[in-house]
Amino acid sequence: MLDYQKDVDERSKIEFIKQINDYKKYQLKEIEKDERNRYRSLITAERHNLKKEYLAQTIKLKERHKHAMDAAERAQRELDRVGYEKNNNNKIFFSLHIFSDISQ
Repeated sequence: MLDYQKDVDERSKIEFIKQINDYKKYQLKEIEKDERNRYRSLITAERHNLKKEYLAQTIKLKERHKHAMDAAERAQRELDRVGYEKNNNNKIFFSLHIFSDISQ
């Protein structure tokens, strides 16, 4: 009878240790799952912030490009206007020069 009791106690102890180990494994898996979820949400938030920042920078860059193109177009129009006026003034000067030569 004493041997039987020792055997039952030993099996009971082994079963208890197995259950404790299973519980620890389960707890560890839960902790790992929580960690994964936490890091996943952090990465998702960071990705969202990066996309938002990228879009804002893209908009600023497009605005800067548009302003630069507008300034270049204004400068080209001014050069064309100055060139036209200079060319027109040269024609007038040439015409006056010819007219004064004819008058003399």
